Amino acid sequence: MTPGRFHYAFANTLTPAQSAAAFEQHVVPESRNVPRSTLTRQGHQRPYTHPPLLFLAGDRDHLTPASMVRKNVAAYPASAGPIEFGEFIDRSHFICNEPGWEAVADHALDWVGRLSMS
Repeated sequence: MTPGRFHYAFANTLTPAQSAAAFEQHVVPESRNVPRSTLTRQGHQRPYTHPPLLFLAGDRDHLTPASMVRKNVAAYPASAGPIEFGEFIDRSHFICNEPGWEAVADHALDWVGRLSMS
């Protein structure tokens, strides 16, 4: 992945300088087998039950738009287990590493707290 592609796909809400620094800190060579593994039969099995699932999306995510995340959430039957969707404004795919990440972490912690109370 190039720094330009990283900025577009992951860190589009960061400044070019912040994105370049994040690229240098976080990007490592990956195996093309990782995305291919989702194409196997195992990647398409639908469990009848699942552990609690929290889907988080950034409204400015170019890689996995919030509309796609919502469709993934809708693919799970409500009866199969707890599921929640959270969308964050002015956030990219780099949602947990960009400024304001604390709000995302707080949302996840609140969700876990609500699960433990039920």
